[in-house]
Amino acid sequence: MQPRNRSNPDATLFVVSKKGFEPERRPIKLYHDEQHEVFFLLKKDTPYYYRGKIKVPFIPDENHVALYITRQLDKKSGEKRTLQSLEKYRIETLRAVTKEFGLQLDKDKDGLLKSGVAVCSFDTNIDKTRRQEILAKIHQQNKAAALPIIRQTDKGAAMLTNEIMVRFEEDVEQKSIEARAQKFKLKIKRKIKALGNLYHLTTDAPPTYDLLNVINQLSALDEVDFAEPNLASTEEEDAITPTDYLFPEQWDHQIINTQDAWQFLSNISINRTFGHPDIIVGVVDSGVEPNHPDLNGTVSSGNAKIYRAFNFEDMVPNNTTTDQWAWHCLRQRSGLQSQQSIWRSRDK
Repeated sequence: MQPRNRSNPDATLFVVSKKGFEPERRPIKLYHDEQHEVFFLLKKDTPYYYRGKIKVPFIPDENHVALYITRQLDKKSGEKRTLQSLEKYRIETLRAVTKEFGLQLDKDKDGLLKSGVAVCSFDTNIDKTRRQEILAKIHQQNKAAALPIIRQTDKGAAMLTNEIMVRFEEDVEQKSIEARAQKFKLKIKRKIKALGNLYHLTTDAPPTYDLLNVINQLSALDEVDFAEPNLASTEEEDAITPTDYLFPEQWDHQIINTQDAWQFLSNISINRTFGHPDIIVGVVDSGVEPNHPDLNGTVSSGNAKIYRAFNFEDMVPNNTTTDQWAWHCLRQRSGLQSQQSIWRSRDK
């Protein structure tokens, strides 16, 4: 990295480059002696989307689409909001939509139907124009949202919606933001005051990969701190509830490569191998029980294990709701090599 001067005295412009790749430039405010930033260097014309200020490469998939039943569409079922009734409504609705429009349901993702998601493919004889016509009709029907797929795994998928999250610099006023939204044919859905000058923007058009071009243009503006798509993602529930008594019994650490993370921290400083009170870990789950015994007590610095809980469904900070609709993000201040610093939370 090579720092360069920038008109903003609070930030330094870092440039990362390598032969054969597009250089990456990013103004960064330096807060600590040990500060780490992630850069993806991409080859020219590589498709990408933003997560914060980081460019993430992906492969557009024009032959597949995800049908997604949102929380708002769930409410239209008219049935009692029990998990069983909702799952039945979702499965029946998704199967009906796929049949009506001649889509092929991906059998490998059949288990997602209960959560309101169907990964489908178009007939191989259908051209791009016809695909767009089908997607527009699904959008008008308003039984399920037809979303482009950003990423697929064996267990789920991440999908592009018609919503954008944009955080403007603190001195940018509402009037200027409204003008920017109008220029890009966007609407302001809400301002999320708890997260600074962050705005939730949307468009009435069905989401397509072209929306990423709009986001990239917004990200390049001087008054924008970051802009990213508001992705929809499927849940990947835990199969069991591991205990904290013996590490070998905690199979989830093998899946998320916790050992690699510990090695990475050790390479930075041997004193950070198993965590440090200054390290905050973000955990996104379909529900967190803040009063769970594993989350009680403090870490080695004496600070509470939970730094902050946040409900991203209702955008309420320090929220303690634990129903199935709430998506919480809590940040655990990791401790040293203690049994209490290893925990799992469940919404059951």
